[in-house]
Amino acid sequence: GGSTSTSSKGFTQTPSGLSYNIHTKNAGEKAKFGDFLTLQMQYTTMSDSVIFSSYKKDKPLSFKFQKTLFKGILNEGLTQMAAGDSASFYVPADSLYSNRLPKFLKEGDKLKYTISLQKIQSQAEYQKERNEVKAVRTTADNKQIDAYVAEKSLKLEKTASGLRYAISAAGSGETPRADQTVKMKYTAKLLNGTEVETSNGEAKEMPLNRQVRGLREGLMLLKKGGKGTFIIPSTLAYGERQRGSIPGNSVLVYDVEVTDITANAAPKKGGKSKNVPKPAKK
Repeated sequence: GGSTSTSSKGFTQTPSGLSYNIHTKNAGEKAKFGDFLTLQMQYTTMSDSVIFSSYKKDKPLSFKFQKTLFKGILNEGLTQMAAGDSASFYVPADSLYSNRLPKFLKEGDKLKYTISLQKIQSQAEYQKERNEVKAVRTTADNKQIDAYVAEKSLKLEKTASGLRYAISAAGSGETPRADQTVKMKYTAKLLNGTEVETSNGEAKEMPLNRQVRGLREGLMLLKKGGKGTFIIPSTLAYGERQRGSIPGNSVLVYDVEVTDITANAAPKKGGKSKNVPKPAKK
C-alpha cells in the first residue's frame, strides 16, 4: 500500500521503482481503473531526448484506464491524479521495455514522463460526449454535402450510414466481400476540388478491410468493371484527425473504377494462407 512509499524533494518513491511528483493538487475524483482518461503525455530520456509526445498533436490521448496500461508501471501515480493535475514520473526503463531496451537506453536508465490529465470520465460520460461530437459533425458534413450536391446538380443514393453514391456502370459478377481485395483506379478529392489521393490511372490493389468505412461500404456496391462516385462524410472517413494532405473533418469525394476483385485479402505476414473454398454460386 501507500504506506511503504517514501518521499523526497516532492517525489514519492514506490516499491515498484516508480517515482512521481504531482505538481498541482486539484480537488475532485482521482483516476480509477475503468475510467476514461483524456491526457497529454510525453516521455523522454533523462537528458530530455523526446521518445514520444502528444503535446505537439492537435488532439490529446483518450483511453480506458486499465491495470495493464503501460505495463501497469504508471498506475500508482495516475491513481493519485485528479482532472487538471500535471505530474512528472521517473520510470526504470527495464520495467517498461523488459529485456528489449532500445539502442539509446542502457540498463539502469530511467525514462521521464510528463502527464497533464485533462479529464476523467465514466464509460457512459465518455460515450455520450463522443456521440454528441459525432452528431454535430454529421450535421456539419451533411450541410456541406447538400450544398455540393445542389451546386453540381448530382443525383445520388444514400445508405443508412450516410454514404452518398452514384453508380455509373454496375459491372458484372459478384460484389466483393469485406475480406477481399479490389483492383481499382481512383481519385479522391475534397469538396473544394483539391485532389488528395490518386492511383494515377493505374489499377491499384486495395484490401477492403484496410479502407475507411465509407469507401469499403461503397466498393461493396460495385462489381468487376463497375464505376461509381462516392461522397464520404468525415465520420465515415478519417474523422477529425489530419491525414497527410487531408485536413481533419474532411468530406471526401471518390471516383472509382473496379477492374478486378481477387479471392482473398493478402494473408497476414507470417501466417499461412488457407485456400478458402469459394461459396457455390446460387
